[in-house]
Amino acid sequence: MERLDRLGLNNWVSPLASTDRCVNVFVSSVMLAGWLTAQFGRGAHNKPIPAWALGMSANLRQAMLDGLVYGDGFHQGHSGVEWKLTTVSKKLSVAARMLAVTLGQAVSVFWCDTSQRETFIRGRKIKSVGFYQVCSYSNSNTSY
Repeated sequence: MERLDRLGLNNWVSPLASTDRCVNVFVSSVMLAGWLTAQFGRGAHNKPIPAWALGMSANLRQAMLDGLVYGDGFHQGHSGVEWKLTTVSKKLSVAARMLAVTLGQAVSVFWCDTSQRETFIRGRKIKSVGFYQVCSYSNSNTSY
């Protein structure tokens, strides 16, 4: 929030009633919204990582990957799996793998078909056909 304030962007935080682990962060800027949409898409199925991000310095690529895992994944730390990222976006799953590979990580992408079961997000039933899971392994020989 401090960085947003320094950039002069109007922002506020609103806790989610359904969980104590998440908050909504709101930023009021038409220009920023347009740039984010142009670079990162709109809607869960259309999320990409822009090609220019793969050319960033290693510490910025790591920060982007950490943000992805923090937002849509988790650190596992056992069974040889370092972290997992879940997304319905094929573009994002492939780009996340590419991003991790540029950082020397062994990574696989799997398709998980959920079309035959009910899926809920924050208590809301959603129509789901499946999702991609990106997995990073501690043993570099484990990638498939």
